[in-house]
Amino acid sequence: MDATRLMVGGLAPEVDAAALRDAFAPYGPLLDAQIQQDATTGRSRGFGFVTFALAADAERARAALHGTRLAGRALQIMVPTASRRRTYRVVRPAE
Repeated sequence: MDATRLMVGGLAPEVDAAALRDAFAPYGPLLDAQIQQDATTGRSRGFGFVTFALAADAERARAALHGTRLAGRALQIMVPTASRRRTYRVVRPAE
């Protein structure tokens, strides 16, 4: 688990990476801000991630911004748990 990274849910469709960065920048230097998009439509999936340089800054931002509104929607901010990405192992039949 990376304590410098925050998952931000409840994002309005019009919130882009720049708006997300602007909302979190007052709490410390950001390394990255991204909005997750649908691969087919390119539309926002309603959540994104911000990565701070320091874990203490990430925690301050989470405590200050959780439940506040951005573009009319309440932000849900949490430290992401392990990735849900699945890895598959290729098993070849014995010869």
